[in-house]
Amino acid sequence: MQHSAIAVTLSAFVLPAAALVSQGVSKAQAYLPADHHNRVFVDLHMMRETGVWDELTVGPMKMMITQGEQAMGVDFETLNRITMVPMATKQTEGRRSRGPSQQVVVFEGKGELEMPGFVLNDESYVESKIGEVTVRRKETWGDEVFFQPSPDVQVFGATALLQSVLEGEKRMGVPCADILSLLSSRRKGLLFHAVVHLQDMALNDEIIAGIRGDEQWPEGGEPRYMSIAISAIGDPDDPNLQAELVFRHALEGDSVAVTKKRFGSLIEQAKAIPQARMLKPVLEKIETAVDQGDLSYRVDLGRGRQAAGTLAMGVLPWLMMGTEVEVEEVPAAEAAPAPVPAPKPVEPGGAGKGKGKGKAKFRE
Repeated sequence: MQHSAIAVTLSAFVLPAAALVSQGVSKAQAYLPADHHNRVFVDLHMMRETGVWDELTVGPMKMMITQGEQAMGVDFETLNRITMVPMATKQTEGRRSRGPSQQVVVFEGKGELEMPGFVLNDESYVESKIGEVTVRRKETWGDEVFFQPSPDVQVFGATALLQSVLEGEKRMGVPCADILSLLSSRRKGLLFHAVVHLQDMALNDEIIAGIRGDEQWPEGGEPRYMSIAISAIGDPDDPNLQAELVFRHALEGDSVAVTKKRFGSLIEQAKAIPQARMLKPVLEKIETAVDQGDLSYRVDLGRGRQAAGTLAMGVLPWLMMGTEVEVEEVPAAEAAPAPVPAPKPVEPGGAGKGKGKGKAKFRE
């Protein structure tokens, strides 16, 4: 079977340990679309300050970081923060466009940043002007723009999403109410967050299908948002890393119960896969809580070195192999759920109303 669904389950608790974020003031807000519903925020500066970066840049993890640098065309050592807001692809007769995804990405550097290789070495990026700003623009496939508003900040993404800023528009870049709400009760020690709007079918149709499987939710009861957060807890100089995954629903009760059953089955399937054997102790420590429409899963990943080791031993074997894995025999009733590929960038939809209130009590 394909391992995509299980990989997403594992990634929700382990992969975020490699991308940590602080609550410092970000310069990215001035370039982000207002009321966005999908967001990823990574603070490499905080990774260095907490000592986690040192643990991640040795051994097998170094290969994964190098792959990330190559994919983004930048040296992570030069960056303090990365902010990404995926938006929508254009729709053609109800189907996803084959053109490039819409997004805005902001790099914040430790100092003056050099032009990234993906722009410098691509002749398709031509110097141009929008408003009073000199930019590099690529129109050979879609329409993308790159510019550097200050020596330590670089912005690139869809021209349609950035043109008004280049022409002088002032932006606050505030995300939608649901993202603000999901973060408001989790700000203490928050290091990383990523939020995916599960109602954005143009972006997340495949991951939504994987989450659904064969389950049936009450009408309007499917989860609206999936949030992943990493927090530093304990000793500030040598913190433990805690991962939390939240599914937000507009409806409470039966809707949350269906999601809990479905995700619980994914966790059990993950435990049965040989390549995930090293992660089994982590998966068995997952705690669950329900706070009205929010279903939360939480696990302590240990200190930086331990979390990095868990990530390397548990996830690296998946990256070293193909897309197929052998699964230990399980009864037919427990057959592996449908695969869930990683999400692709998309446009914001309406905000959900099922915001959790109060404090949830976690239990194993």
